Amino acid sequence: MGLFRDVAEGFATGFMSATVDSLRAGFPQGQSAMGPYLVERFCRELGWAVDERQGDAILLHFNDPVVGVRKIAITCGDKLMSLRVWSGSTMIARQIPGEIMGYLLLRNWELALSAWHVFDAGNGNAAFALASNMLMAGMDAPVFKYVCETMVKEANAFDVKMKAAGLL
Repeated sequence: MGLFRDVAEGFATGFMSATVDSLRAGFPQGQSAMGPYLVERFCRELGWAVDERQGDAILLHFNDPVVGVRKIAITCGDKLMSLRVWSGSTMIARQIPGEIMGYLLLRNWELALSAWHVFDAGNGNAAFALASNMLMAGMDAPVFKYVCETMVKEANAFDVKMKAAGLL
């Protein structure tokens, strides 16, 4: 009986290991198979549509009076969910006024869940994005909604200021 049990346990362990490996196949290193399902579940619970997929990112669309459609991109690793939303403003990197950089630094100090980044948009241009990395453990649909909506409102507020200054 001991030999039969050892063989059966070995088979079951090998089978389960192969099944898990095959389920994870196709996910880039560091990507989680469960993260996208978690985002999709939150969207279903909130009555939101998954509007786009770009590679491993899920994009949600929000109506915005300044840019029309404001997109938030969500990617998931093993433990973290990364959210990104972009400003509609781009400008020549060497000509970013100090007031804008000062404003973004001040907002980064004030914001609890996200931070502004200035990044290379190509051809010597710079663009602005708001980013947040959240632990997936313990996250639920209301928290997900709060984070998404707060980030979209922050990006809108920045673009309103940029538009008023003639920079959008």
